[in-house]
Amino acid sequence: MENSQVSCEALGSPRPSIRWFKDGREILEPVLPPRHPSSSSSSTVELSVLGSADAGDYTCLARNAAGFGEQNFTLIVVAEDGQVLSAR
Repeated sequence: MENSQVSCEALGSPRPSIRWFKDGREILEPVLPPRHPSSSSSSTVELSVLGSADAGDYTCLARNAAGFGEQNFTLIVVAEDGQVLSAR
């Protein structure tokens, strides 16, 4: 098992809230608390990659009264022998 952390930061007034999604479904845990509270919002999600079920499309969504922004990435899981594992 390998752990990875992905961070997302958003600026705005009022301060945006940040939510994480995997394949369109919200991730509630393990989202870590911000390390350095400030006027911006930051959020980190910790992924414990166990296998092909962890592969997929991840989204960080920041939202406030003025609007929203999102950042997307795709996690590809590769086995030790180099074989690409996919949940799809």
